[in-house]
Amino acid sequence: MPVTSGIRCRGTRLRLWNEKRKNWLEELKPRRVFVLILFGLSLLLAGYGCQEKVEDELPSGIEPDHLSMHAWLLDRITIQVLPAPSEADVTTGSLESCERDDLVLFEQSGTFRHQEGTATCTGNGKSVFRSLRNGNWVYSPTDSVLKITMGFNVQQFKMVKLNMNAMHMHQTSIDYLGTETRYHFYFSSK
Repeated sequence: MPVTSGIRCRGTRLRLWNEKRKNWLEELKPRRVFVLILFGLSLLLAGYGCQEKVEDELPSGIEPDHLSMHAWLLDRITIQVLPAPSEADVTTGSLESCERDDLVLFEQSGTFRHQEGTATCTGNGKSVFRSLRNGNWVYSPTDSVLKITMGFNVQQFKMVKLNMNAMHMHQTSIDYLGTETRYHFYFSSK
């Protein structure tokens, strides 16, 4: 009898311990979910706070008054597939020979003009600036964005450099595969 009662007693203790453990786990489940959610959110916020700023910083050396003080000649167009730092010159393929001496003018009234050079083009040409001729322009100094509008055609350019002699701006587009491409436009004043 003592042997049997000892086994039963041990079995009873084990059963009671298992029941207490199950009850404790059942009570802990909502807390555990809450704790896991808090832990996950803290990791997410810590990771978000430690990320580098990906956006372009506002460029220095932008003098908006110079935009309307000069006629501008498009010297060079380059393309950059991000995140690569290098640019490929695509001027020859992007502009017809008759467009290489054309000027763009930003009048103080807000009118954007494209002026033919000595070599006159027949047809529309390839230049995005040619397609915007007789449109309007607005420059936003807070985010350094130049917006040129002609009808429903709205083009936005991020200004990188603008002074008495040179202007550099770019457009960024993302294709359907998520590839980010940046088109750089380099102008000289005339």
